[in-house]
Amino acid sequence: MQTEIEDRADARIARLAADPARHMDLVIETVVDRARRMTRSLERARLERSHLVVDDAAAVRQAIADYAAEVDVLANEQEVSLQFRTRASVLSEDGRAVAARLDGSAFDRHELTRIGDGDVFGSPQRVVAHYNALIDSYNEL
Repeated sequence: MQTEIEDRADARIARLAADPARHMDLVIETVVDRARRMTRSLERARLERSHLVVDDAAAVRQAIADYAAEVDVLANEQEVSLQFRTRASVLSEDGRAVAARLDGSAFDRHELTRIGDGDVFGSPQRVVAHYNALIDSYNEL
């Protein structure tokens, strides 16, 4: 189900896509939109017996794949700031690590004690921390 925010983002992206002169803006806005969708897909993630569990694993994996595809496009856009591209890439790696955790890789005891800090690779908390860093870079563009 689309939210009002997603509807507005889709409309903005469609307007940018119609104007070839705004290609860079289109790439950046699409990356930010896909990052938001990926992060939101993890809102209801939870731990069960040291394993990451989500209600709709297929939807989460699709959101991660959609974001990773946009980051691959962004990597070729040298006009976008290096900081933004780097943060987008780090967030993509985190998304892929979450997808690997969904396939059954459990968190160990040490990771479980630190998971709320946003330091644990493959945790939704780390995705949120790096999403916030990406948005900070976006706001500086």
